[in-house]
Amino acid sequence: MSPDEQTALDIMAGPYGDEPEIDPRTVPVRFSNLKRIGQSPMHYWHAVQHGYEETLPMRLGSGVHALLFDQPWTVWTGSGTGKKPVRNGKVWDAFERDNIDKCILSIGEYRKARAISEAVKRKERAYELLTEGVRESPISWTCLGRACASRPDVRNPGRIVELKSTKCAEPGRFARDGRWRAYHAQLAFYLDAVIQSGLGTPDRAYIVAVESAPPYPVTVLRLTERAIDIGRRMCRLWLEQLLACEAEEYWPGYLESDAEFDIPDEEGSLIIDGETVSLGGEANDNAPSTMFEEVPEDTDEQLF
Repeated sequence: MSPDEQTALDIMAGPYGDEPEIDPRTVPVRFSNLKRIGQSPMHYWHAVQHGYEETLPMRLGSGVHALLFDQPWTVWTGSGTGKKPVRNGKVWDAFERDNIDKCILSIGEYRKARAISEAVKRKERAYELLTEGVRESPISWTCLGRACASRPDVRNPGRIVELKSTKCAEPGRFARDGRWRAYHAQLAFYLDAVIQSGLGTPDRAYIVAVESAPPYPVTVLRLTERAIDIGRRMCRLWLEQLLACEAEEYWPGYLESDAEFDIPDEEGSLIIDGETVSLGGEANDNAPSTMFEEVPEDTDEQLF
């Protein structure tokens, strides 16, 4: 490729890295960003600089919240031409401007969000937890001298509640998935937000888990004292790491040194349908050479 062709492609692709850089110290710490530092400081910095693009699961989750929490919403049915509704064009731009304060759903998204929200309403205990208290109210507070911002789904002086979707709401599988997603750290962060801001002294934390596909079963889970304690420790560790990175203005990735790539001699295993199958030893000499673990089916992106 010639230099002129490269230049033409760069112009078509648009600027790269020319956006004004945001100083992370000026942005209140939100849990959705804080947990990124559990991956690496670089992931936190990127989240602050670029935020996130709304995905279909996120939009559907916003729709469920709107229906359950009586927030403004509307349905985009298209430009009236009879064609499939798309989120672009002058008609869409005008519709989006006119409904800037509403959750905008397609008819398909509304149909599914309605089914999920109705399933939650039918579960008496779940609906009770989600309706008794202040819902989705922002909280500004400080931790270790650092400005933070939180928005629990539901809070009252004695408890906080979060609504989550999942591919499987069976308690054991959901708890395993929730640990991987650091839900216990999220709820511990929200408990401290309420306490530190003087809005109450909650000591209980609940998750209402609803499956995102029919028949939409709902499970209520209460976090144990141990889960909350470990969640608090995780948040403290992440926040201390964040403060150190901000002080040094240094945002490394996973490692600064070389990492080893090795194959275990005897301890290799493959996870199949939740069961660990050994690949090591003489009995497995003819086993496939792959050493990858299957990703559990329920680790897909949550709706909310």
